[in-house]
Amino acid sequence: MKASLYLLKSDIQIDLRYSLQKDGSIVENDKSAFGRAVCLFGETAIENYIRNKKLEPKRIRKATSKFDVYFRNVRQHAPEWAQFWDISESVFQRSADCIVFLEIKKQKYAICHGRSYGLLNASAITRNFGLITALNAIDPSAIICADTFTPSDIGIQKRIRTGRGTRIRNYEINVFNSLLKTVSGRAKKEYKDIITIIEGADSFKLNVKDSPVSIQLIIEQIYAIYSLEDYKKGDFGWVDNFAIIKDQARIADLDNRLVSLLNAQDASVIFAIPNSLDYSGTFNFKIEGFKKRKHSIHQTMNVKKIVYEEMTIHGYQFSDTKSLDNIEITIVDYDDPKREIDSFPLHSCIYTEIKDKDQWYFIESGIWYKVKPQFSKELEATYEDARRTALSYPVTYSKTTLKKKYNNPKANKDRFENWFNQELVNYFLSQGHRAQCLDADNIQMSGYDKIEVCDVICSHGNRRYYFHNKYNYGSSALSHLFSQGNVASELLMSLEFRKKVNLKIGDAQLKLEEDGAFDSRRETIVFGIISQKDATGSYSIPLFSKINFRMFYNNIKTKNYEVKLCFFDEI
Repeated sequence: MKASLYLLKSDIQIDLRYSLQKDGSIVENDKSAFGRAVCLFGETAIENYIRNKKLEPKRIRKATSKFDVYFRNVRQHAPEWAQFWDISESVFQRSADCIVFLEIKKQKYAICHGRSYGLLNASAITRNFGLITALNAIDPSAIICADTFTPSDIGIQKRIRTGRGTRIRNYEINVFNSLLKTVSGRAKKEYKDIITIIEGADSFKLNVKDSPVSIQLIIEQIYAIYSLEDYKKGDFGWVDNFAIIKDQARIADLDNRLVSLLNAQDASVIFAIPNSLDYSGTFNFKIEGFKKRKHSIHQTMNVKKIVYEEMTIHGYQFSDTKSLDNIEITIVDYDDPKREIDSFPLHSCIYTEIKDKDQWYFIESGIWYKVKPQFSKELEATYEDARRTALSYPVTYSKTTLKKKYNNPKANKDRFENWFNQELVNYFLSQGHRAQCLDADNIQMSGYDKIEVCDVICSHGNRRYYFHNKYNYGSSALSHLFSQGNVASELLMSLEFRKKVNLKIGDAQLKLEEDGAFDSRRETIVFGIISQKDATGSYSIPLFSKINFRMFYNNIKTKNYEVKLCFFDEI
């Protein structure tokens, strides 16, 4: 049978979280291996204590066993389909979870059966234990599946799978902007007596068989594999571009900054369901911890909106990151809200970026990462060089002004970026330049769907400028902007595409050459970013936008185009 093996941190205690004192008081141990809502079945006083925390108690039982085993039977209930189809028989469903705690050679482990991970204290586990073990033990030519996560305001998760094992490079993962979260494949020959198929993330997947004694011997060997650094020498060296921070003083400082951002309800903080959620169906969620036990089911996944609304309604302020664990996001089935799929402390649902001097940090799934210094230095050098030589025009972005000038009350359309692009064209024309707005004037090309050559095309002197403009909504929008410019620069090399572009251009002097005279060295790709200056008076963009900018900037430059940034002030 399958189970998930977690390595617990050294200071974690394999003990219940709450204890009832003789005087009736309750003591909480935040170093417990169990989560904040877990208690033994029948402990009424502790259950009430948990409810006062605005959490729903998760009742477990201690098994009669020579091992340290805890289990729970989730209460049974009738599935909705039984009533819908008017089934006369009594139909009930329930699930059971189990955690076994082991201590082997001074290392503490939790073996989880079912969905019992939700009973663990999320701060108790050693993150990426399973992933590092897998990377050390896996045959690099036999990768079967990989999950990646691209941190951004939308948090892009990808699962890439092949029917036959292959090298990780064949999955075409963008190693510059991706975190490798899980990997699976066949084990190296030297490890096949331990395990044949490798699966690793925060946990390491085990096939529990033979006897508890044999499993303990295998866990010893697994820990020895985890302690190796073989993965750094081969196909997976890029994984450490983003390294998990272990310096507790640095983590404490970053945690304090995060709490300040949350209490200010800062827009830079992103909330998302962790990529560890192993569920492919449609789901809703509820939030526990802010108010009384009756919880609303939210049918939108805008977690940030709901969290900040709850904070405002209840005047809630977080005291530290431990208080984030008091708030739980519970995932429920879309069609059967009584069916709880998984739950996560709010701490595990947060993504944000913090820059300290020249060093970038970000938190994802409750883990703080540091960007490899050399990698960070290269990112900043590319961006700063482009920022210093950025184009500048006295054209500003004001939603109020644009709406007054362009909005047709009858049409009731708010197309601020399109209106801004027209204002930019008007400015260029006023300066005696040639210009035209091509925003949303799409071109169909084989292999591509609805391509824009640019938002604004302009020429003055002996150069043409292709402006790709975007409001600084966040890293996903800017990444789309950079990708759009990159695709357009590639297609402009095609005579067929240039002919289609010319059909959109009314000014003969703006039209593109339809022969060998087209020379990319006389063309400039411009990334126009509508933004406000930061506290230092500079224009900043998110970390992963800089990563994508550097990648696309270098790619476009190889085609001999000039590449420029241009910042437009929002007022």
